[in-house]
Amino acid sequence: MLRVSSSRRSAWALWTCFVQGVPGTVSARAVSTTNVGPADVGTTNDGPTSDGRLGYRQSQFASETCSVPETGEGGWYLTDVDEVGWDWSSVSEKDYELYWISRFWLPLDKRGFDLLESRVSARPCVRRTAWISRGAAFAGVVLKRGVRHPWALAAGARPARPNYIPSVGRRRRGDIPDLMGKERSDFEAYQVLHGSIPREAWMRLTTIDTRSFERCRLAYVELACIISAYFSSPYGVVDVSIKDAIDCVVPSTKTNRHRYWTVGCLLQHSGASIKRLAEFCVMKLCYNPIGRRYALQCLRPYTRTSPSRRSDSARLDILNSRLSALPVVLAKTFAQLTQKQVSDYMEQATKNQTVVALVQEPLNQGDWDKALAECLSYAAGSTAVARKQGKNQARRRRGGCGRTPAVGSGRVVEHRGEMLPQTRIAPNTSAVPTRGVIDDETVLLRKRRIPQAYPHLAKKKGTEGGFGSALNGHQYVFGA
Repeated sequence: MLRVSSSRRSAWALWTCFVQGVPGTVSARAVSTTNVGPADVGTTNDGPTSDGRLGYRQSQFASETCSVPETGEGGWYLTDVDEVGWDWSSVSEKDYELYWISRFWLPLDKRGFDLLESRVSARPCVRRTAWISRGAAFAGVVLKRGVRHPWALAAGARPARPNYIPSVGRRRRGDIPDLMGKERSDFEAYQVLHGSIPREAWMRLTTIDTRSFERCRLAYVELACIISAYFSSPYGVVDVSIKDAIDCVVPSTKTNRHRYWTVGCLLQHSGASIKRLAEFCVMKLCYNPIGRRYALQCLRPYTRTSPSRRSDSARLDILNSRLSALPVVLAKTFAQLTQKQVSDYMEQATKNQTVVALVQEPLNQGDWDKALAECLSYAAGSTAVARKQGKNQARRRRGGCGRTPAVGSGRVVEHRGEMLPQTRIAPNTSAVPTRGVIDDETVLLRKRRIPQAYPHLAKKKGTEGGFGSALNGHQYVFGA
């Protein structure tokens, strides 16, 4: 689908903005155009909408679809790398970057990494500046000859260029050990990073637009924070048009939050597995999370790790427990979010989930009957013992004064030279001898022991969909 400015009706404006590799011939001129109103784009200005959504740069676009050729006469842009691999000898030096961009979702070989390391900057500001010309050159190849993958182009950009900017991730820290405890080389660190998400996830990144950055699950933002502590631009960079739209909601003055939000939304758009990313952080990066449950690193000025020694499984359990409880937030909410707000929200959400689970979960009447019968049996036996002991004490009192009662130390008092048994009044109970008495505390203790003896009767948390999700799978949006 074409999305370009309707203010310029040149031949260039009639090419596709969403290019798809469909076999066939190039279509004729545009037969019709469609104006897309504010309801489709979210806003008519550059700022956020009233509900916090990011705004598009323009309010009206023309639409057209066309086909691109499947094959052509030679050229790097038509090589099927899945079959023949990287062939750098067939590419001129000036086309190294374009050759790589056309299939960046495939891991580079050692030679390709060395060739691109000095040509592709990992600094976002430098990469965006260079992308104005390099992205336009790549878009020109896409529009004229075609590639077998869709790319979303920046709205209103002249010349046209993609929204997504591939980048060769560089490690920030030198302490990324391998499984043998040795430090990895730059190329080995790149291979580890590239393997953190599958090929299909990398490919989905080419279709991002401003709507991809309106809201995000905090779990992805937290993972983005952790990974960004080890790598610079780990999952690519966004075009300046998208960056400006994010700036309207998450100010660029909050550098870390702006970066974490961008990378987190990229991960969410890719559809990468949160569980797999958590394993990557713990197993590959040796990340050691701090113990506090809702202590999010993405809300801190810098990333911290715990000095405690833990096994891999223990560290992974801590991280998974924290990520599973995080909600979906809007961009404007994340810009002002605090640790206390997250803790308060999650504690309340946990209580709500428990109540919902208890209401929806059917009770096993047989198990409850069994537990109740045991409680009644225990109560009946204790009452019989109390009655018997009360009779024994009454018999001893009738035996006469001066007789030493069969009670322990502290259970007798001296009254005018006589030793009389002392009857204590238990709190919240009737005035009966204390031996065998079933007071309120005994009953409560017994009730507390029931869940231990019958763990299947204990309260269960509603975990379907994870914390932050209803049992029917619908997600709560924090701040909506």
